[in-house]
Amino acid sequence: MLAEIRDGSFAKKWIEENEKGCPNFLAKRKAEQQHTIEQLGPGLRAMMPFLQPVVAPASPQKLPQPTSNSAVTMWPRPARPHRVEPGES
Repeated sequence: MLAEIRDGSFAKKWIEENEKGCPNFLAKRKAEQQHTIEQLGPGLRAMMPFLQPVVAPASPQKLPQPTSNSAVTMWPRPARPHRVEPGES
């Protein structure tokens, strides 16, 4: 890949891909959205109320909404992390 960047062929392929409407990029994005971690992620994020809901572009999924009786209760993160001094536990 470094050789392609140096000789300019990477940029040429990149420009051609964009001029054609990004067919390879969009196909790869669609395939990646079917990956197991992408299927699991929305459910995990729904159990984390301190996160803002995020949906990937062109994602057909809707985020599950957390329920008040979720099995996992997440506490809000502290404003800043506690600094542990030497000798302190």
